[in-house]
Order: sequence, then structure tokens, then C-alpha cells
Amino acid sequence: MFKKMNNYSLSVMLSLLASFFVSQTISADEPMDGEKQDARKFTSERIFDLEYADAPQVSPDGNTVVYSRRSMDKFTDRVVSNLWHIDLKTGKHRPLINGQSSVSSVRWSPTGDRIVYLTAVKGKPSLRIRYMDTGDSFAIAQLERGPSAPVWSPDGKQIAFTMLVPSKKKTFAKPIAAPKGAEWAKPVNVYDDLMFRFDGAGYLEKGTRHIFVVSADGGTPRQVTDGDNGFSSPSWLSNNSLVVQGNDVKNAYLDPIESELYKVNLRDLSRTVLTSRDGPDVSPK
Repeated sequence: MFKKMNNYSLSVMLSLLASFFVSQTISADEPMDGEKQDARKFTSERIFDLEYADAPQVSPDGNTVVYSRRSMDKFTDRVVSNLWHIDLKTGKHRPLINGQSSVSSVRWSPTGDRIVYLTAVKGKPSLRIRYMDTGDSFAIAQLERGPSAPVWSPDGKQIAFTMLVPSKKKTFAKPIAAPKGAEWAKPVNVYDDLMFRFDGAGYLEKGTRHIFVVSADGGTPRQVTDGDNGFSSPSWLSNNSLVVQGNDVKNAYLDPIESELYKVNLRDLSRTVLTSRDGPDVSPK
């Protein structure tokens, strides 16, 4: 039955993806540069006309699909993401969270009564829970930096996620401070890491990503990994343990694609390496 449900849900998701691309008919707008546009011709400007479905999540009972509906905002030149849902029994297709900041990384609770998702409120990152029966939502923690990869514990009482921890390492150079009252040019930035910039992200903030756990009822997140090497992709083994991805060795930056899987005991925060082969071990489930 589960296999049948998965196949049916998969076909719905594929149909959804296809319908988005087909249904977004590109119509001719006002002529550009004095020339009439051909509605059948896809040009670079038409990228703003595209919409697509992303990251579909099936509810535990198999009756509902929640997904991110992504589009391009031509006025801010960015991707906008809202949450929509489909009732697989009735076929009803409606917005769930719309008109706010972009929403992503939605995950169902084990019982299907709540979802957790990432968004921003007044320009600040927010990790939120929404109750599906009432529509009420709340931020489960006050966060200074953007979280990622939220996952529910098996009992639905905790949520693990990844977040950047600013680096406290000493740097080999430090810009001199301007005298009080001086009007100097903007100071230089000093980067002494091999990996300091990504396409689309620009210069990276100094620090490493670590795993945090917070109560699903809200509270202060608890950091459960530490050190100069980062960890990511948390997945629950039990209500008291996680499996995470990382490369906790000396000079890990010299082999940036290498990674192993580690078990994290939440009782004492001890880590046990689970893999040791050469090459990346990723995405534990």
C-alpha cells in the first residue's frame, strides 16, 4: 500500500511540475525596442514569466502534498517562493502560505498535524511551525542567522537544524582602526580561508555550520556539535541521537569534498564516526 501511495504521489508531483511549465503560456507584452515580440520565442527577458514547483512533501497519511511554488520577481530580481497544497482525494489546489517572504524547507511533523518551515519576518530569519487545523503559526526560536535543513524527531517533540556559528579563529592580519572622528574610506576585508566566496552568495561570513536542536514548543536552540570543522544534513536515529555529515579531521579544508557520517548522542554530545571510506558520504536518511 505504501509503495502504491508513493507511486501515486510521485505521478501527481510529476504532473504538477509538467503542468506548471505547460500552463505558464508566454504571451506577447508591449513591444521592446520598437519591435513586436514573437509569443512563441523564449528570450532572456521571459525568465520572469516562469513558475515552477519545488520540494514537494507528502503528508504522513498520504492525503496532502505541500510544495514550494517558485516564481521570479522582476522588480527585486529575486526568486519568490510560496507554499501551496493539493488535496489528493478532491484535487483541490490552494495557497497555504502566500504573500509573505519566501518560504522554504517545509517538513511535516510525524503525526501530520504541523509543518515546520523557513522564512523571514521583518528581514530576519525565522524558523516557524504552523498548525494545519487552525492555521496558527509561531517562531520557535529567536535566530540571528539563517537556519537550514530542519527535521523533526520521531516523537515530534524536537527539531534539529543547521546554522552558522561565527568563527573565533585568529586571523593573520587585522585592519588598523581609524582615529576617533576620522573620516576614512571603508576598511578592507581580510580573508584567510581557502573557501571564502561562492557564485550567487558572494563573500562568505567567517564561521562554520553546526547542528542545533530546539523544542517543537519553542525555546532556546541547543548547539549539539562544535569545533573548527562544520557539520550538516542532520537526520534522526532516535529521539536521543542524530546522524550528521562532516569531516572532523585536522586540516579538513585541504580535502573539501571528503566527508564522513557521525552519530551524535544528545545525552552527552559525544560523536562516533560511522563511515571511514575514501570519498564523500552524504545525505544520511
